[in-house]
Amino acid sequence: MRRKIFRISIFVFVLISVTGRISATQAESKYAKAEVTGSPEIIVSSAGRIQKINIVILSGKYKGLMAPVDNYIWDYEGYNMLLSEGDKLTLKIVKDYDGSLSFLVMGRYRSPYIFMALVLFIVVFFIITGFKNKWALLMIAFNIIVVLPLLIFIIRTGFNPFAAGIIICGAGIFISAAVILGGGKKFYAASAGSVLGISAAGVLTLIFLDYMHIEGMFSSSARMILVASRYLKGWNVGDLKGIVAAGIMIASLGAVIDIAVSIVSAMNRIYLESSKSIGSLILFKSGLNVGRDMVATMLNSLVLVFTGLSLPVLMVLGIMDIPFIKIINFEFVLITILSAVISSLALMITVPVTAYISSRVLRDD
Repeated sequence: MRRKIFRISIFVFVLISVTGRISATQAESKYAKAEVTGSPEIIVSSAGRIQKINIVILSGKYKGLMAPVDNYIWDYEGYNMLLSEGDKLTLKIVKDYDGSLSFLVMGRYRSPYIFMALVLFIVVFFIITGFKNKWALLMIAFNIIVVLPLLIFIIRTGFNPFAAGIIICGAGIFISAAVILGGGKKFYAASAGSVLGISAAGVLTLIFLDYMHIEGMFSSSARMILVASRYLKGWNVGDLKGIVAAGIMIASLGAVIDIAVSIVSAMNRIYLESSKSIGSLILFKSGLNVGRDMVATMLNSLVLVFTGLSLPVLMVLGIMDIPFIKIINFEFVLITILSAVISSLALMITVPVTAYISSRVLRDD
């Protein structure tokens, strides 16, 4: 049952996701992996200091091609990337109208190290939790590889971002609950509680954004989305406020599913151990107690995640000696605070809702 649901979901989501990513894959064909050959030298010219390097392209259409490349050196050493023989780098290849090629050093080739970190994560995961929890790991990969790209694809076509967030989160909830719990009453109770908690997060986000008069244009990246929607084929995005709501729903998704599944599983165990004689009210209170014990630590984790992500910006604001009244009304800061608060609210709302639904569904014999 679990494997069948997971395989069908993978097939459907990947099919749509790949369709939406064809153009993006074509656009990235100008980037390639390269390696420095020989010993680079630094020269001084009218354009400043330049590190002269020779490279060989290791991937893509121009694999095997050797060429000289200029690596420009900034006055501030912290911005520089001085390369040595054998270093791997990411190269941008530009084909001019006359067919000639020009090259630009984009950065070091770092992807092998992130793959090493992922392998380490997987190994430690199985050592600590055991192979029986492989479905949890598969769901993480599924959400990252399929669900998020699919959400982006749906939004970029002009579909309402808030509705897209509800649909994608709902699908993610149903698939996750089915994989973790299988079918039956536990699946229905956990799914219903999670969907209601996530929906509350989206609605509350839109309400607060409206009262704070924030249209979602809180960064240059958001403005870039509007520019792309105006000039690039396949992009038709105008509701930035809805994107913020969808983002907060996605950010809340993992924690909401986690607490809903835990509450339902605990309540089902209590119900069975009581020989199915426990009343709905007592069962409901038992679910609330389980949720209360979990929510404090999970809230702490959520808030610290959002705080950590915004730490560099907060430090920059502190360096600039910007008054608190301006910081607290700065759109980026408000969005970050709102994301943490709404995600926490979604988590807390999920607890009584899931406990109530479970107390009714589990006893419905």
